Amino acid sequence: MASKGGAASGATTSGDMQALIFSVKQLVLAQPDYVQWLLSRVDLKGRAATVHAKICKQLLPGFDRKPLTERCNQCGRRAVYGTGCINNSRLLYWWCDECYPYSTGQLFEIRTYRHALHFAELCGVAGLITAT
Repeated sequence: MASKGGAASGATTSGDMQALIFSVKQLVLAQPDYVQWLLSRVDLKGRAATVHAKICKQLLPGFDRKPLTERCNQCGRRAVYGTGCINNSRLLYWWCDECYPYSTGQLFEIRTYRHALHFAELCGVAGLITAT
């Protein structure tokens, strides 16, 4: 008897993979608190392990390579990273690599998605963030 391929047999088709990548992209942008929990786990199995691998190996490196749309607060050039004041999570400053960040308050450097998650956790707003 011939074996049926696709999701019914447990095999992953190209269409299944594209749907998974799209849904994981949405997850990364819309549910950063869940992504943070998922990234902290080492004992994942099944679909959660597949999602974890997609996030770590494909999406976050690609996300981190995308240029910021913000401008440097000091000179106006394209910003390459931001800093946030831990005692005021709503106050973010954007910087190019040539300008020096303000040294008022305790600043946290944000260069990657994981940095942003950690900053939110330090400020106590980890479960409150969503992409706009």
